[in-house]
Amino acid sequence: FVQEQQLFKRNELKLHEKSGDQGHGPFKGHPLCEFCGERFYDDNALWSHLRKQHFTCHICEKFHSVQNEFYSDYDDLEAHFRSEHHVCE
Repeated sequence: FVQEQQLFKRNELKLHEKSGDQGHGPFKGHPLCEFCGERFYDDNALWSHLRKQHFTCHICEKFHSVQNEFYSDYDDLEAHFRSEHHVCE
């Protein structure tokens, strides 16, 4: 409920997002997208963002059982293809 939400000053909010409850509970902070620098409410929201906004290598997933390895954008994925796989040009 809204009335149960804690209110923060701007600097307190930044600290809360990054570090969580700081010894006052189990919350360790909102997860960060390493590519965008955006924080998300929970891990599920972060994973949803990663799957929608960033890229995975379908070759590594299918043939090398690599899961949950993301690339920031298509250029980053293309660099991965060139360094790890044989790109036909």
